[in-house]
Amino acid sequence: MRVKGINLVPEDILRQERLSVYKTGLRVIAVLYVVIVAIIYMNQKMTLDAKSSDEQSLIKQRDGLVAMSLQYSELSKRFTDIQKSEDDIKKRLSISGDLSLKRISWAALLKRMSRDIPANVWLKSLSTSDASEAGGKKIRFTGSAASNKGVSDLVFTLENAGYFHDVQLVYAQKREGSKDSLYDFEVIADVKRIDDILHD
Repeated sequence: MRVKGINLVPEDILRQERLSVYKTGLRVIAVLYVVIVAIIYMNQKMTLDAKSSDEQSLIKQRDGLVAMSLQYSELSKRFTDIQKSEDDIKKRLSISGDLSLKRISWAALLKRMSRDIPANVWLKSLSTSDASEAGGKKIRFTGSAASNKGVSDLVFTLENAGYFHDVQLVYAQKREGSKDSLYDFEVIADVKRIDDILHD
Protein backbone atom coordinates (compact mmCIF):
# COMPACT_ATOMS: atom_id res chain seq x y z
CA MET A 1 0.00 0.00 0.00
CA ARG A 2 1.34 3.34 -1.04
CA VAL A 3 0.15 6.61 0.48
CA LYS A 4 1.02 9.81 -1.27
CA GLY A 5 4.41 10.73 -0.15
CA ILE A 6 4.72 7.64 1.97
CA ASN A 7 5.84 4.14 0.80
CA LEU A 8 4.04 1.60 2.94
CA VAL A 9 5.27 -1.49 0.98
CA PRO A 10 8.25 -3.07 2.59
CA GLU A 11 11.47 -2.95 0.66
CA ASP A 12 11.73 -6.75 0.55
CA ILE A 13 8.44 -7.07 -1.26
CA LEU A 14 9.44 -4.44 -3.76
CA ARG A 15 12.72 -6.20 -4.34
CA GLN A 16 10.89 -9.49 -4.93
CA GLU A 17 8.53 -7.83 -7.38
CA ARG A 18 11.41 -6.32 -9.30
CA LEU A 19 13.21 -9.69 -9.28
CA SER A 20 10.06 -11.40 -10.55
CA VAL A 21 9.87 -8.88 -13.41
CA TYR A 22 13.52 -9.47 -14.21
CA LYS A 23 13.04 -13.25 -14.21
CA THR A 24 10.02 -12.96 -16.47
CA GLY A 25 12.01 -10.78 -18.85
CA LEU A 26 14.89 -13.23 -18.83
CA ARG A 27 12.50 -16.10 -19.54
CA VAL A 28 11.05 -14.19 -22.46
CA ILE A 29 14.54 -13.40 -23.77
CA ALA A 30 15.56 -17.06 -23.38
CA VAL A 31 12.48 -18.24 -25.20
CA LEU A 32 13.08 -15.73 -27.98
CA TYR A 33 16.73 -16.82 -28.16
CA VAL A 34 15.72 -20.49 -28.38
CA VAL A 35 13.14 -19.69 -31.05
CA ILE A 36 15.66 -17.66 -33.06
CA VAL A 37 18.31 -20.42 -32.76
CA ALA A 38 15.72 -23.01 -33.80
CA ILE A 39 14.71 -20.91 -36.82
CA ILE A 40 18.36 -20.46 -37.81
CA TYR A 41 19.00 -24.19 -37.36
CA MET A 42 15.97 -25.19 -39.43
CA ASN A 43 16.94 -22.71 -42.13
CA GLN A 44 20.50 -24.05 -42.27
CA LYS A 45 19.23 -27.66 -42.22
CA MET A 46 16.89 -26.94 -45.14
CA THR A 47 19.73 -25.28 -47.02
CA LEU A 48 22.03 -28.24 -46.37
CA ASP A 49 19.30 -30.69 -47.38
CA ALA A 50 18.75 -28.76 -50.59
CA LYS A 51 22.49 -28.74 -51.29
CA SER A 52 22.67 -32.46 -50.52
CA SER A 53 19.77 -33.10 -52.88
CA ASP A 54 21.46 -31.03 -55.57
CA GLU A 55 24.71 -32.90 -54.94
CA GLN A 56 22.94 -36.26 -55.26
CA SER A 57 21.30 -35.04 -58.47
CA LEU A 58 24.68 -33.94 -59.83
CA ILE A 59 26.20 -37.29 -58.87
CA LYS A 60 23.39 -39.11 -60.69
CA GLN A 61 23.89 -36.90 -63.73
CA ARG A 62 27.62 -37.54 -63.61
CA ASP A 63 27.10 -41.29 -63.35
CA GLY A 64 24.64 -41.12 -66.24
CA LEU A 65 27.13 -39.20 -68.37
CA VAL A 66 29.88 -41.67 -67.51
CA ALA A 67 27.63 -44.57 -68.50
CA MET A 68 26.67 -42.81 -71.76
CA SER A 69 30.34 -42.09 -72.43
CA LEU A 70 31.22 -45.77 -71.95
CA GLN A 71 28.36 -46.79 -74.25
CA TYR A 72 29.46 -44.24 -76.85
CA SER A 73 33.06 -45.45 -76.58
CA GLU A 74 31.93 -49.05 -77.09
CA LEU A 75 29.71 -48.09 -80.04
CA SER A 76 32.53 -46.01 -81.52
CA LYS A 77 34.91 -48.96 -81.18
CA ARG A 78 32.39 -51.28 -82.85
CA PHE A 79 31.80 -48.77 -85.63
CA THR A 80 35.55 -48.44 -86.17
CA ASP A 81 35.92 -52.24 -86.31
CA ILE A 82 33.02 -52.49 -88.78
CA GLN A 83 34.53 -49.72 -90.92
CA LYS A 84 37.92 -51.45 -90.90
CA SER A 85 36.27 -54.73 -91.89
CA GLU A 86 34.39 -52.94 -94.67
CA ASP A 87 37.57 -51.26 -95.91
CA ASP A 88 39.38 -54.61 -95.79
CA ILE A 89 36.58 -56.27 -97.77
CA LYS A 90 36.62 -53.44 -100.32
CA LYS A 91 40.39 -53.74 -100.64
CA ARG A 92 40.17 -57.49 -101.13
CA LEU A 93 37.41 -57.09 -103.69
CA SER A 94 39.46 -54.43 -105.47
CA ILE A 95 42.53 -56.68 -105.55
CA SER A 96 40.40 -59.59 -106.71
CA GLY A 97 38.88 -57.41 -109.43
CA ASP A 98 42.32 -56.23 -110.56
CA LEU A 99 43.63 -59.77 -110.69
CA SER A 100 40.56 -60.89 -112.59
CA LEU A 101 41.00 -58.02 -115.03
CA LYS A 102 44.66 -58.87 -115.53
CA ARG A 103 43.92 -62.54 -116.12
CA ILE A 104 41.25 -61.67 -118.64
CA SER A 105 43.56 -59.14 -120.31
CA TRP A 106 46.40 -61.64 -120.59
CA ALA A 107 43.98 -64.19 -122.03
CA ALA A 108 42.80 -61.63 -124.59
CA LEU A 109 46.40 -60.71 -125.38
CA LEU A 110 47.44 -64.32 -125.99
CA LYS A 111 44.31 -64.95 -128.02
CA ARG A 112 45.09 -62.03 -130.30
CA MET A 113 48.73 -63.07 -130.58
CA SER A 114 47.71 -66.57 -131.68
CA ARG A 115 45.83 -64.98 -134.57
CA ASP A 116 48.53 -62.46 -135.48
CA ILE A 117 51.66 -64.67 -135.48
CA PRO A 118 52.83 -65.17 -139.07
CA ALA A 119 52.71 -68.59 -140.67
CA ASN A 120 55.81 -70.79 -140.39
CA VAL A 121 56.69 -69.16 -137.03
CA TRP A 122 56.56 -71.27 -133.86
CA LEU A 123 56.87 -70.01 -130.29
CA LYS A 124 58.73 -72.23 -127.85
CA SER A 125 58.50 -70.18 -124.68
CA LEU A 126 56.98 -67.00 -123.31
CA SER A 127 57.95 -65.34 -120.04
CA THR A 128 57.23 -62.01 -118.36
CA SER A 129 59.08 -59.75 -115.95
CA ASP A 130 58.65 -56.32 -114.46
CA ALA A 131 59.59 -53.50 -116.81
CA SER A 132 61.43 -50.34 -115.83
CA GLU A 133 58.18 -48.41 -116.21
CA ALA A 134 56.13 -48.46 -113.00
CA GLY A 135 53.47 -51.14 -113.26
CA GLY A 136 54.71 -52.21 -116.70
CA LYS A 137 55.55 -55.67 -117.91
CA LYS A 138 58.23 -56.95 -120.24
CA ILE A 139 57.55 -60.07 -122.29
CA ARG A 140 60.15 -62.42 -123.80
CA PHE A 141 59.52 -64.75 -126.74
CA THR A 142 61.75 -67.54 -127.97
CA GLY A 143 60.95 -69.70 -130.96
CA SER A 144 61.88 -70.76 -134.46
CA ALA A 145 60.90 -69.69 -137.96
CA ALA A 146 61.17 -71.40 -141.31
CA SER A 147 62.99 -68.41 -142.77
CA ASN A 148 64.69 -65.18 -141.80
CA LYS A 149 61.74 -63.36 -143.32
CA GLY A 150 59.44 -65.11 -140.85
CA VAL A 151 61.42 -63.58 -137.98
CA SER A 152 61.22 -60.13 -139.60
CA ASP A 153 57.47 -60.57 -140.12
CA LEU A 154 57.02 -61.49 -136.46
CA VAL A 155 58.87 -58.36 -135.26
CA PHE A 156 56.83 -56.22 -137.67
CA THR A 157 53.58 -57.82 -136.48
CA LEU A 158 54.41 -57.24 -132.81
CA GLU A 159 55.35 -53.61 -133.47
CA ASN A 160 52.04 -52.93 -135.20
CA ALA A 161 49.77 -55.08 -133.04
CA GLY A 162 48.88 -52.14 -130.75
CA TYR A 163 49.67 -53.82 -127.46
CA PHE A 164 53.48 -53.88 -127.53
CA HIS A 165 56.09 -51.17 -127.74
CA ASP A 166 59.89 -51.08 -127.79
CA VAL A 167 60.02 -54.43 -129.63
CA GLN A 168 63.61 -55.69 -129.92
CA LEU A 169 65.11 -58.67 -131.73
CA VAL A 170 67.71 -60.03 -129.33
CA TYR A 171 69.11 -62.57 -131.81
CA ALA A 172 68.20 -64.66 -134.85
CA GLN A 173 70.43 -67.66 -135.55
CA LYS A 174 70.26 -70.11 -138.39
CA ARG A 175 70.17 -73.75 -137.41
CA GLU A 176 70.37 -76.68 -139.74
CA GLY A 177 67.52 -79.12 -139.20
CA SER A 178 67.15 -82.70 -140.30
CA LYS A 179 65.29 -81.61 -143.41
CA ASP A 180 65.32 -77.81 -143.69
CA SER A 181 67.10 -74.91 -142.06
CA LEU A 182 65.40 -73.13 -139.14
CA TYR A 183 66.01 -69.73 -137.62
CA ASP A 184 65.96 -69.63 -133.82
CA PHE A 185 65.16 -66.23 -132.35
CA GLU A 186 64.54 -64.31 -129.19
CA VAL A 187 62.37 -61.18 -129.06
CA ILE A 188 61.62 -58.92 -126.11
CA ALA A 189 59.02 -56.17 -125.87
CA ASP A 190 57.30 -53.97 -123.33
CA VAL A 191 53.61 -54.64 -122.85
CA LYS A 192 51.34 -51.62 -122.81
CA ARG A 193 49.33 -51.07 -119.64
CA ILE A 194 46.94 -53.95 -119.13
CA ASP A 195 44.00 -51.52 -119.01
CA ASP A 196 44.82 -50.34 -122.53
CA ILE A 197 44.49 -53.82 -124.05
CA LEU A 198 41.13 -54.35 -125.73
CA HIS A 199 39.09 -57.37 -124.74
CA ASP A 200 37.67 -59.68 -127.35
